[in-house]
Amino acid sequence: REASDQSQPTNKTRKMSSSLYPLAVTTIDATPVAGAEPPMVEFDKLIPATKDDLSSLLLKDVTATETKKDGTPTLRATSLTEVQFRDAVRAEAQRIGAKAVLISVHGYANTPSSALSSARVAQDRLGPDVLVIPVLWPCADADAITSYKSDRTEGAVGAASALRALYRKFSQALDHPELPVSILAHSMGNFVLRLFAPDLGETAGHKYEHIFMVAADVDWKIFDADRQEGGTAPPGFAGEPGDGARIVGAAKEYVHVLYSSYDLALVARFFFNTFITALGRGGFDESKVPADLKDKLLKVNAGSYSLDGLSFGTRVTAHSYQFTLDACAYYKPFLVPSADEETKA
Repeated sequence: REASDQSQPTNKTRKMSSSLYPLAVTTIDATPVAGAEPPMVEFDKLIPATKDDLSSLLLKDVTATETKKDGTPTLRATSLTEVQFRDAVRAEAQRIGAKAVLISVHGYANTPSSALSSARVAQDRLGPDVLVIPVLWPCADADAITSYKSDRTEGAVGAASALRALYRKFSQALDHPELPVSILAHSMGNFVLRLFAPDLGETAGHKYEHIFMVAADVDWKIFDADRQEGGTAPPGFAGEPGDGARIVGAAKEYVHVLYSSYDLALVARFFFNTFITALGRGGFDESKVPADLKDKLLKVNAGSYSLDGLSFGTRVTAHSYQFTLDACAYYKPFLVPSADEETKA
């Protein structure tokens, strides 16, 4: 179903703690800080990504400790257990007055600091009603074009493996009945989500309120009937049968597919991926989606979203619109329904 914008952009901001970011999750291998109590770790973008990554960490008070010659900082944070993280989420939500949590998974060629900066933009634009928690996964230390293949074959695969190891305790750490949790994946972050899909759904014991797939770098046929369990997916299909159904099954309410035919970054992706159209550029074909999935899918044409405030190059590619004012205005009513909407429901 086509979904339209449901509110006007908001400029509400929240009080940030003095750290670079208060709470985060990372699948980047980190180095323990000797003698630190409570336990602390350090990490940066230069730690290589491998597809057999299994480690992931729950972090509090991420700060920048030094800046390298290339301008990127080394990050330091307190490492928490799942119980400590659960308490920290509750405390931070109470501090800012949050009524919901949004987990944000970034795309490829992002440094940890750039992903945290993006999360801060999201936090400011969504306002204090929503607590944004970024997931940082390791991307190659290279430019956006040359790093695409390594990020997809190494970093994203490793991130999915690490999240798989973390998923149950992470879900328990976010198990706050008073705080519904949604997830937003941008660009290749959706490939991480797709790889992680076998762990999602009914058997996982945890569901996200909403799942937002923004400018998704996955096959646009992922929700088609012949891509589900028992289907006849053609040779070379970029995924496992049933991934689409598992993603839909992990949402209590809706899976939102935000796409734009103006997305030039996903045109380049088309040539990198044997001429397979991306979900984030074409959306999905409703006529080919099974009825049981279609009822929980919202198809959102983001081509009209204003790109004001983005750099010239970013506006040209029309790809990084995930936290523009228009995009945040779309998410907000789903993340925090108004009292009137709750009454109608």
